[in-house]
Amino acid sequence: MESAVTDLAASLLRLTPAERRDELARFLRQRVVEILFLPDDYEVGPRTSLFDLPLDSLKAVDLKNAIESRLGLPLPSSIAFDHPTIEDLTTHLLERLQAEAGPAAPVARSRAREDAIAIVGMACRFPGGANDPETGRQHKAS
Repeated sequence: MESAVTDLAASLLRLTPAERRDELARFLRQRVVEILFLPDDYEVGPRTSLFDLPLDSLKAVDLKNAIESRLGLPLPSSIAFDHPTIEDLTTHLLERLQAEAGPAAPVARSRAREDAIAIVGMACRFPGGANDPETGRQHKAS
């Protein structure tokens, strides 16, 4: 079981912050659906209160235990009461994961292709109010 904990937490930390949030939220929605015996295709909204679903205190402890065992983070029994939506729970757990990983945790770079950006500009000021190089040369020659 210990390797599963390490694998999930480590795989989350290797993702970009947006991917990390999406993956953790997906994981939490799956656990809620499993624990509450909801249909597999049931969509738990990010801001839906878990207590608007049939989550009671016993199921809240089951959810806490499921999260704790997969992420390897010690969590209080009141975690679902303190953070009653998938969005709140995701934010809290991401903060905890980052704190546990410490400042040396690798930050993933975007998987999008990174093209170099070049900003090219040119400016020229001609003497005597000239508007083009030829007029500028004439002013200089005179």
